[in-house]
Amino acid sequence: MWDQERNKWSQKLGGANTKIQKLCTHDLELINETRRLQIENARKDFSLAESKAKNATKTEEIKSLRNEIELLKSKLDLSQKDSSKKGSEIESLKSKIVELALKISELERLNLRIY
Repeated sequence: MWDQERNKWSQKLGGANTKIQKLCTHDLELINETRRLQIENARKDFSLAESKAKNATKTEEIKSLRNEIELLKSKLDLSQKDSSKKGSEIESLKSKIVELALKISELERLNLRIY
């Protein structure tokens, strides 16, 4: 009788130990998955911050180029009003304005591609 009772408790204890081992294994898997996801999130956060920094730099460059265009337009207007200026200088300024406008378009296109 005592042996039967002991065997019954031994089986129950063995089953409980198996369940505990499975739970421990599952816990470790969850911990590893959590760590992996935290690392992945950190990488994505870094990438996002890097993209935002690049975007801010390009935005500032666009603003600077727009200001330069405005200055060149003013110079062009003055040059056109001043009849003593040579036609080549006027054409050069027009060409520079077109060049800067194209650069702005390219930067804006690249900026849109980041997002």
